[in-house]
Amino acid sequence: HPLKMANSLLTLNEFSKGRAAICLGGGGEWNAVMDIPVERRVRTVREATEIVRAACVQHDVTNYRGELFKSTRFKIGWPEDAPPLVYTGAGREQMVRMSVVCADGIVLSDAVPSVVIESMGYVGEEMPKRDAALGPLRTSNFWAWHVKEDREAALKEARRELIIRSMLSQDHIGPILSEEDVTTVHNNLPAFFGAYHDRSGDIRGVPQRIIDQLIDGITTTGDLTEMDKHIARVHEFKSAGLDELALRLHDDPADAIRIIGEHIVPAVR
Repeated sequence: HPLKMANSLLTLNEFSKGRAAICLGGGGEWNAVMDIPVERRVRTVREATEIVRAACVQHDVTNYRGELFKSTRFKIGWPEDAPPLVYTGAGREQMVRMSVVCADGIVLSDAVPSVVIESMGYVGEEMPKRDAALGPLRTSNFWAWHVKEDREAALKEARRELIIRSMLSQDHIGPILSEEDVTTVHNNLPAFFGAYHDRSGDIRGVPQRIIDQLIDGITTTGDLTEMDKHIARVHEFKSAGLDELALRLHDDPADAIRIIGEHIVPAVR
């Protein structure tokens, strides 16, 4: 229930002196793993966002009567830290539009720049409906980062994790592959799952050129000699309208953070 999320989030926020945040979404691969159907996703996320924000900002959700969630007499005396930020994980038009009027921010998922531009168009159309009390809207994108000193290790990691790039759905790979190549990918999804589950990164039966296009299109992958290219991708997202980027780190996260701190942060300040 969203109130349980809010309670945990407020606890984390107190421990971190006002630096906590959460991203609420309708679920993806976990729905499949737990065999939970995805139903009324936009309504579910909207009500959860409204409840969590009310609990974190006003500390009071005394009479919320949603279609899916209810709250009665939830009122707490929490320390007056800066309230946690409540983002929504938004991928498609309805979720993006809803998020503009309900959330502190939006996190797109594995969205290539052309998709970001399209989503920011929806944001612009909805902004006049946003209550000024919500404050400025933050816009972000969850993006795979596979940059290492060892290029082959980076490529192996990228191949291994390709299937969790939004399950290689049409919305995410359609902008970068031909129709024929999209069909090839979808006909060979077990090979992508296999490379993920056995941790080998070996995607059997799929042409290497398609794998290379996917890695280049929906991830940032390579070594330190390609840093100009990696920085240019970050600037491309900024030009598309984003003001944040949530980089998904995999193996050796401390090393990835060091590389980002040394090369990316100075370039985007």
